[in-house]
Order: sequence, then C-alpha cells, then structure tokens
Amino acid sequence: MTYMSNIQKIRKERGFTQAELAKKAGISEISIRKYESGERRPKIETLSKIAIALNIPVADLFEGDPRDFAVPPGKIQLGDGENAILVDPIEFQKVFNRIVQRSCPNPVSILLEEFYKLSPTGQDMAIKQTKLLTKIPEYQKKD
Repeated sequence: MTYMSNIQKIRKERGFTQAELAKKAGISEISIRKYESGERRPKIETLSKIAIALNIPVADLFEGDPRDFAVPPGKIQLGDGENAILVDPIEFQKVFNRIVQRSCPNPVSILLEEFYKLSPTGQDMAIKQTKLLTKIPEYQKKD
C-alpha cells in the first residue's frame, strides 16, 4: 500500500504544486516532499489534512483496494471496504482523546493528554507511579 505515489498523482491532477498543497493542508512543503518520496510516513492526522486539502476521502490516498492488504503488526484497521484505513493505534488514540477532551472532558482524557506530553522515560515513570497509587488503600476505588 503506497500513499506516497497517490499524494503526488492526485496533487498533480488537481494542479497543485507541493508548496500550494502544503499551505492548503497546513503542513510544511518539505513534509509533502518527504511523503511523496517515501522518505517519511505521514500520521493519520496529516493524511486527513492532505485529503481535506485535495477534497478527497482519505482512502483515495491509498493505491489499490485497502482490503487487499493485511493489517501489519502495530497497526489497526478502521472502517471497511474502500473506506478502510490502517493507522498506528497510539496516534489514533491521541487524536481520539483530543476529540473526547474537547467534547466531554473527563479525568481519563485529561490524564492521557498529560501522559502524551511526557518523554518515553517520563511515560514509564508515570505508569510506575500510577501502579504504586493503586496499592495505597486510600486511593483505591470502593466498589
């Protein structure tokens, strides 16, 4: 599955330069170059911005039928048929959490938002500290 060639193909069909597409999508021109060359892989959030700028469904950025591809390790499939897309579950969770946080803030979404601001070492420490808190009776849920 290569979205790189489709970004370039559709961009050219629409008559956009890389700079114009970048500006319209709100991302850097160098990013567009790197996505089209295959040097970098865009996040689902970025693919969505590119699709919106090109006025196409995200699925159109993929070559062939998304159903023809197995879901690689570390990815999840969203949607079915021609609308199916493979995403990194962590990136999807971040995007989904931002939507939840805006529409109905809750302790879990607030905790996740703060967690994503941490480095991998900080995230490991946060997990350890959370596990420690669950062992202290006064912080345990009383169900």
